[in-house]
Parts: sequence; C-alpha cells; structure tokens
Amino acid sequence: MDWNHVFQHVAKEIPATDDDITYLQKSVLAPLVKSEITEINSEQQNPFLETNPLYEEYQPFDPSKWDIPMRPFPDAFVAFLKWSNGGDFVRGEREFGMFGTKSIREYLLAYQIPEYMPGAVPFAFDGGGGFYLFDMRKEMIDGEFPIVISHSGSLGWDQEDAIRIADTFLEAITKS
Repeated sequence: MDWNHVFQHVAKEIPATDDDITYLQKSVLAPLVKSEITEINSEQQNPFLETNPLYEEYQPFDPSKWDIPMRPFPDAFVAFLKWSNGGDFVRGEREFGMFGTKSIREYLLAYQIPEYMPGAVPFAFDGGGGFYLFDMRKEMIDGEFPIVISHSGSLGWDQEDAIRIADTFLEAITKS
C-alpha cells in the first residue's frame, strides 16, 4: 500500500520498529496490572455535590473487572504503523489523529473505554472529539474488525453513541 497517496494531508511520524509492533501485539491489550488499577481507582471521584440527591448513589467502578480483548490487530493497521507510528492525516472530510503503538493503551485507560465500551479499542481521533475504534467484541472477519466512531464524551455501544463507519481499517481510512 502506498500510504502517501491514501491521504491528501500527511504529517507522519517515524515508522514503528519491530519492538514497537511486539509491544502492540503483546502488551497493549494485556490485562491491567496492579499499578494501573491503583491509578484508575485514585482518579475516580464523585461527580455530584454533596447537596445533590445523586451524591449518595454514586458508586465507583472496579477496573479490575474490565475485560480487555486480547486479540491481534489487523495486518493493514500493523502495516500502517510500520509506515508511520502515529501522526495526523486527512482524506476528504475525514481527519485521523492516529495513535502510535505506545499511545493506544494510554487512551484506552485514560478514557476508561473498557468500562463504557467493552471490546472497543481506539486507534485515532477524528479531529472533532470522536474516537475511531476497532470493534473487537467478536472474532475477526477476514482478518479485520469493524470500525466505529464514538464521541469521547459519550462513549457507549448504544446506536446513538457508536456509529459503524466501515468493515475494515482500510475502508475507514480510504472512504471519504
């Protein structure tokens, strides 16, 4: 694939190394470790004022129960990362703030995606606050996962929260 000709605007990063790809495939979707659970728990706080009736109903979630899908990433996505390990790209009306191999897990955890969209794995921002995500709830079909978009402030699998935009990574980045 000649990635330079896929996009009208290309601001690429250095290519992912073999070590980066190994990290992607082995560690990005690994179960949470104790330090990650501790950090996520320490960041949770009741969003309601003490005078709000909902204050007493607030229950923090338990990240140790998150089910992170240990699935391989599609070959086309890995090939893209070997060309550019992250970066900013535009094709038609679509913007892609692609995440590098080290950033995917950071966004997955920082936005608590396993809590709100179990089985979803982010790989880019859309330039308007939305995530492009792999839908890894089911096994790959022909080596690919469906691609959905969901706003970072309204993550969820409801029809109005997650919109399926493509059947494959390549379709998502080449359709405009």
